[in-house]
Amino acid sequence: ANTEALQGSGRTWSRFNLGLCHLIDGEDERARASFAEVANSASDVGGDLGEFFQKIGTLLAAEDAPAPAVVPQFEGSRVDAAGLLACGLKCWNMGRRLDCESFLRAFNQTVPPESAAWLERFKEITAPYIHDLDLIGGLNGVSRKMNYPEARDTFETALAAAENLQVETGVSRLFRQSLEALKPRLASLKEAYERKEVERVASLERAEIGALRDMLAELRGHRDAGEFEAGAEVLRGAEYQSPEAEAAKEDEVYFWEMASRFKDVLVSDFNERAYEGDIYRGTAAPVKGKVVSATGDELRVLSDGRESVVPLDNIPLRGLVRMAEGVLEGMSDSDDYYQRKQLIVAFASLSGLSAVAKVAADELRLEYPPFRERWDRLERHGLLN
Repeated sequence: ANTEALQGSGRTWSRFNLGLCHLIDGEDERARASFAEVANSASDVGGDLGEFFQKIGTLLAAEDAPAPAVVPQFEGSRVDAAGLLACGLKCWNMGRRLDCESFLRAFNQTVPPESAAWLERFKEITAPYIHDLDLIGGLNGVSRKMNYPEARDTFETALAAAENLQVETGVSRLFRQSLEALKPRLASLKEAYERKEVERVASLERAEIGALRDMLAELRGHRDAGEFEAGAEVLRGAEYQSPEAEAAKEDEVYFWEMASRFKDVLVSDFNERAYEGDIYRGTAAPVKGKVVSATGDELRVLSDGRESVVPLDNIPLRGLVRMAEGVLEGMSDSDDYYQRKQLIVAFASLSGLSAVAKVAADELRLEYPPFRERWDRLERHGLLN
């Protein structure tokens, strides 16, 4: 009888181990069939071990997942602890993450008797499952209350975690499938968020462009007094959140700075380049002459064989622009030419010579893309002076 019981025990353990293998492979139907055989052969074993086989076989042959409430039935220092491993694996395959964790952690805490020392080696089986349980359990779920950036960041964190999962079946498989199922919802959230973001940025842009327009109106005093650098300094202190308003402000700063440099560069050109042409003085008609030398205050001019001094402030703004255009005529370097042309446009525009500025700007737009981008942006938003 003892021999028959021993043989029955060996056969039943083989069926039990086969059931474990099926669970590890994610083959639930085969596992249930194996554990049903374990339950059916329990009577051949008898005793406490037979009772264990009957209990675990019946539990794992069922369609439902075992509940953690049965954990105390398999704890202790007997071979019954193997049931905790089997229950944990069944819960794993059925996607019962928390129940699986309860069984596997309970199994790892058991101390098997010397006669069942092999159970210690079985604990190695749990390592990849525990790894994935910890990884998945430490993640935040994508909540319906989340906005798109929050949902996106949470989802990307989960995707990165999915790359590090060690088990292909059960909870890990369902986790990967849940991420795939989330993609359409995330795409919908993204579309709605981007639509609102476009509306938000457009509204912000309109408000900030309006504020910039108001600021330019307040700078009229600096503009009329020719205090272009002071105006540029005020503009530099303004900060806008919308990219378009900030870019428009930078364009304004650029042109105000150019206008502030106009006279200095013109004086330098008078000294370095031979200027001959119309000399403007006050309201009188221009006379033909040659600039002999120039400072920030006056020009020394040779006309009809006589040298005279012309205060720079006595030259009308339109006259300064015409003389600057005359300097351009003899300029061969394209970089110098485009730089001087922009100085003329900026100075004329901010000095109230809109018609003169427009003619020069229309020419420059066709020839110089960097200028065209700046000028068109200001024109688009009604920010040209």
